[in-house]
Amino acid sequence: MKRAILILTVVLFLGISSAPLRADSFSVPDGLENEVRFWETVFGTYGSDQVVIYDERFLEVIYEVVDRTEVNRAVGRITKSLRHLAAAPKKPGTDEERYYRKLFGGTSDPEVFRAASGRVRVQPGQKGSLRRAIEKSSAWMGDIESIFEANGLPKELTALMFIESMFNPRALSGVGASGVWQFMPETGRSYVSMNDFWDDRNDTINSSTGAALFLKDLYRQTGDWCLAVNAYHSGLGRILNAVKKLGTKKIADIIHHYNDPGYSFYSRNYVPEFLAVVALYRHRAEIFGSLSETEDRRYDIVQTSDFVILPKIADRFGIGLDVLRRLNTALKEDVLTGDLPLPPHYPLRVPKGTGYYLAVAIGYPSSRRADAR
Repeated sequence: MKRAILILTVVLFLGISSAPLRADSFSVPDGLENEVRFWETVFGTYGSDQVVIYDERFLEVIYEVVDRTEVNRAVGRITKSLRHLAAAPKKPGTDEERYYRKLFGGTSDPEVFRAASGRVRVQPGQKGSLRRAIEKSSAWMGDIESIFEANGLPKELTALMFIESMFNPRALSGVGASGVWQFMPETGRSYVSMNDFWDDRNDTINSSTGAALFLKDLYRQTGDWCLAVNAYHSGLGRILNAVKKLGTKKIADIIHHYNDPGYSFYSRNYVPEFLAVVALYRHRAEIFGSLSETEDRRYDIVQTSDFVILPKIADRFGIGLDVLRRLNTALKEDVLTGDLPLPPHYPLRVPKGTGYYLAVAIGYPSSRRADAR
């Protein structure tokens, strides 16, 4: 089935713009308009109580948008109708079945509906989650964008944090990826500091420096930012193999035609999701309205001069461990609870105004003030 036949479906059904939003350095490649438009609606239109029911291959085919409580019933009804169309494609059918036939260009080919009945997929809306993530990131984004620009990278790449973790520095996946950038352990060790005491994958600034270096390496080896972004998720070897196998660097061709067991739905949609979020972030005031800065980044930095038991210091100065945990997201729990000491020379973040006194308490020369942010 030709993809062009289906271009108007999501526009007519959702009443949204016929073209995806655009961002400065990342325009939507030819052939990915439908995918990017779909993810723009997921991240920019629907909340978590709404679920989009769609075709996982042709994302422009959206059957319904339903309340979360109606998902199972709606999926069953849609699948049943598609199977009925496959069994009797030329019969007039119900209003619903006529609408589904229209979604697929008015075809009467039973194979189209038989295949579609096995591709019904659901996607909860993410607008609220993205809004909260943007608000959480607002105190940090200036510094992160500066890191990327200092490394010669487009600042739009910072939107990957929203796809990876919704800007959660303690996010941990089932396969061990961690932090706002979701570094896997083996990759993380090449770009950030990791040991028994801290894991800089969970430090927003340090991990962003690592992510910038990693993305720069991926671009150096792919020569294309969309390929580098896809490699960030799917692995450099797989993307280079796709380029070699298909004889093209066009990301749309790779997404639509590369067959590999490890290049599944999320791999194919990683770049379209990224492009959608880049555009939504650029137009965030228009899409999400007034946004507030939800995280206080004011703190002092104390560079420890000896081994320190954090709970003892925190108790002495009336600082809650929850505060130290929030300010020092890279520190491991054993250090925060005192089961392991904090080694010398660690740049410990403490509440603003307490740095000087803490520096004195842990043996730092009184003539040296803690850095302030």
